[in-house]
Amino acid sequence: MRVGVRTRRPGRIEFPSITDNEFFDLVDQIKNACADGRWKLVFELLELLCARRCNEEAMEMKAQVQLQLGENFEAVKNCERAIKINPLWWEGHRTHGRCLLAFGEIELAVKAFERAIRINPADESLREEFRIALEDPRENNETIRTGKPFWS
Repeated sequence: MRVGVRTRRPGRIEFPSITDNEFFDLVDQIKNACADGRWKLVFELLELLCARRCNEEAMEMKAQVQLQLGENFEAVKNCERAIKINPLWWEGHRTHGRCLLAFGEIELAVKAFERAIRINPADESLREEFRIALEDPRENNETIRTGKPFWS
C-alpha cells in the first residue's frame, strides 16, 4: 500500500505531513518491530517516517538501527543529517560518537562525545560512555555501539 502523492519529478513520491499522534504511533510500531527483530519492517517504517516527517529524531533512530546491523557508514551519514537538522541536540551527538567509534574514527568519535557533553553536562550515562570510549576505544567499541537504543 502506497500512501503518497506522485509529484512532477519522476519516481519521487511526496507524503503528506503527519500529526504528532501519528508520529508517535509510528515510532511505537518501529520499537515493537525492533524488539521482535523484524529489521526489514523496521527499515520500511523508518523510511515512511523519514518521508513524512524528516526530523532529527527520525534520522537518529534510523542511524541506531543501522548501527545495530553493522551498517556503520550509513549510520554515520544519518547521524550527520540529524545533527544538521538540530546542531544542539545532544542525543544526536552521542549517537554520532557511537557510530564514528564503530566506523573506526576514534578521534572524531571523541569530539562528538565532547560536543554532546558540552550541550548536556549533567547526563551521567553520557559521561560514562565517554569515559569508556577514552579508556580503550577499540576494545570497548561493542560496549558503546550497543548503548541504550531508542527502542529499549
